Amino acid sequence: MPLFGDTTANQALLFSPPFSPPPVNNPSYPNYTLPSANISQPSPPTSHTNYTLALAPTSAGLTALPQTACALRAAVNGGTPRVQGEKLWLRDADGWRTEWLVGGLSPQTNYTAYALQDGTKVSGPIFLSTKSGTYLGLHSYFTFR
Repeated sequence: MPLFGDTTANQALLFSPPFSPPPVNNPSYPNYTLPSANISQPSPPTSHTNYTLALAPTSAGLTALPQTACALRAAVNGGTPRVQGEKLWLRDADGWRTEWLVGGLSPQTNYTAYALQDGTKVSGPIFLSTKSGTYLGLHSYFTFR
């Protein structure tokens, strides 16, 4: 399933299902030496699962459509909201995820989201709601580098 991050009144942060788990070094016993406190994050995978996001207001009825990538893509093609940023993010031992920053959302609106893997496999739906128009959220939190 896709993973919901957070919303403001007009933006959302969403993540794809995990893929490409990071390498885990198995400890050799007995070893009483602790690893370095500042471990660097592994590099993103060079080839990875291609995920795209299908997101629309819940009132658009995506869940009533055939649950195929083709039908969902056609229903959301060219409309708002739009993905404003996309990058890979290592959340946990489950693996890397595609991170989407979505803009053009309406305040206090319910949305339905799907992650489409390689244009064929459908994961979801998940449901989310934006905050009110008076919410002064963490705008700097949604900065992509």
